[in-house]
This record gives sequence, C-alpha cells and structure tokens, in this order.
Amino acid sequence: MWSPKGSNAVIHQGSDKLMSWRELLGISAKMAWREDPVSGPVSLNCLFLFQRPKTHYGTGKNSMTLKPSAPMSHIQKPDNDKLLRAVEDALTGIVYIDDCQVDDAHSAKRWAELGEMPGAIVIINTEPEEGAAE
Repeated sequence: MWSPKGSNAVIHQGSDKLMSWRELLGISAKMAWREDPVSGPVSLNCLFLFQRPKTHYGTGKNSMTLKPSAPMSHIQKPDNDKLLRAVEDALTGIVYIDDCQVDDAHSAKRWAELGEMPGAIVIINTEPEEGAAE
C-alpha cells in the first residue's frame, strides 16, 4: 500500500549464496518497488528465516517433530548484521539512492517453522523529505 506520507513495500526472498541471494533480493525489490529511488530517510524491518537441518527432527513417524535437543534460537552464522548489510546493499539504487539513507533498521533471525518458507521478509518505510509539501 502506498500513502502520501511515505511508502511501504514488503519483499520476501531467499537463497543459499550471498551474492545470488542479494541479486534475487534486488530483483524482488524492483518488482515490489514501482517508484524511483527515494532521496529521504528510510527505515527497514527485516526478518530472516532459516530452514532447520533434518538433524533437528526425529526420524520415521517423528520426522515432523522437533527433537528436544533442537536449538530454539538461530545463534549461528550468518551474523544478523551481515544479513542486514546485504539487504541494505541490495536495495541501493532501487529503493533509495544510497544506503546511508537508512536511518532506522531492525532485524531478527530465526528458524522457519514447518511449512514456512525460508528467506527474508523486508518491510520498507519511507518518510517524505523534510520540507516537502504534504
């Protein structure tokens, strides 16, 4: 949904390799962001979802059940800040002119639930430039 007080877009994309993932994110951003890059401030909210390895689940009839020993938090690589930086780089020239315009960014990473698509959910909010007519 677009509004005169700012723009919002949601992008969802995932891949294994950073460069191809970043390129896919850029392609998804181009499809979702149908305006020229903004020159004002931008905020990002990112959620990174990772597929659990099969070793987190039981076997046989328990193959859809998490083992009690399976970690609840995703506290391994890639680092949250590196994921966020990749998103900021991928959106440069598409959503905003330069990633220095990102003045507020929040990110989290977690394991995807069964049936949930691994990848990234990126919510973009822009504010009108200071002094712009409302």
